[in-house]
Amino acid sequence: MLKKSLFLDLLIVIVCIAACKKTGTPAPAKFTGCRIATITEVPADTTTIPRTTYRFYYNNDGTVQHIYAYIPLDPSSSYYSYYQSQSHYTYFAYSGNIIQVRMVYGTQTTPSLIDTITVDDQKRVVSISSGESYYYSGPLILENYWYDSTGDMYLHTTSREGMAGQSMDSAYWQGGDITAYLSYNIGGLVGNKSYSYYDTLYNTGNITANLADFENYGRGIFSSKHLVKRTFDSFTDSTKTYSYLLDASGKITNISETLDGGGVNTTQITYNCE
Repeated sequence: MLKKSLFLDLLIVIVCIAACKKTGTPAPAKFTGCRIATITEVPADTTTIPRTTYRFYYNNDGTVQHIYAYIPLDPSSSYYSYYQSQSHYTYFAYSGNIIQVRMVYGTQTTPSLIDTITVDDQKRVVSISSGESYYYSGPLILENYWYDSTGDMYLHTTSREGMAGQSMDSAYWQGGDITAYLSYNIGGLVGNKSYSYYDTLYNTGNITANLADFENYGRGIFSSKHLVKRTFDSFTDSTKTYSYLLDASGKITNISETLDGGGVNTTQITYNCE
């Protein structure tokens, strides 16, 4: 009986080992969809402000691993030596609800700037602490973001270490779109921005983010549901109008921003789809 029992015990162990190897931890699902590959910004006046191309690289889980911002310029330009040194890498490290963002210029090995982003359980940005770096000796800047029950960001505050008071921005939404953005400092209202929209949905693939936020933080902080048609900024008394080119699936591939003076800033977007 002892031999038979021992044989059965060994058989159970072998079966268990085989089953464990077979089932194991499932491999992560392969990414499918479209992600932004590059964003190229071409300003209306490239003689004073160079064009910049942002190239995006991703982790297996779809988060941004790093961004390379490339700033080419004609060597004959007086801005060449300065702007060539401004090409840089931005690296992202994720740990729980904390994201560390490190910006490295040229051939430097030490980050020029480090941002610390905190997100909530819905992956929304709730704070950004910036100004920590080896080279930067200015005050630490802390930005906080508040959201209402519908998920819209309604308040953004900025404070600086060692300085009294803070600036504050209030956002107003309708149907998923920001209709007004009011900016205040300790002296009161300093300006507001109003928006109008097309009916077309805003679409930049799997990560639908405001492009400026995506270039800086690899994610959206807030973004309207539809394409912006026109903005008016009371602080600068300026109006900008927008037009778009979309691909067959509705993703934005080109944005034209027409300024009051007639100049046009252009943003070009390419995608990698799997």
